Formats: sequence, C-alpha cells, structure tokens
Amino acid sequence: MTAEDVCTSEDVKIDLKAVPDYAMDTLCRIVIGLTRRMFEDPEVRADYERWRKENEELGMRN
Repeated sequence: MTAEDVCTSEDVKIDLKAVPDYAMDTLCRIVIGLTRRMFEDPEVRADYERWRKENEELGMRN
C-alpha cells in the first residue's frame, strides 16, 4: 500500500441530500447501537464522565 492508496476524510465528499431516507435511517440505527455498546464498557463510561466533568467545570456544557 502506498501513500496514494490512502483515503482521508478530507478526500471524501458526501452530498447528504442525495442519501435516501432509508439509507440514512439504517446508518443512524447502526451508529446509535454501536454507541450504546461502546458505553457499556466501564472504562469508556468513566472516560466520558471525566470528560463531562472537566467540561462542566470549564462552563462549556449547555
């Protein structure tokens, strides 16, 4: 694999208005499910709680 074979997020442009509703719904369900599973991990949850507390103390939370 060469550097030319690597695609970065800056290289990818997606017209979200062109994505059908059913595809967007499916993608959202997948992302939500993965996020829920990720937060079942106590270490991830603890990291999030630390991040939230730090931001709350900085007044960055709405």
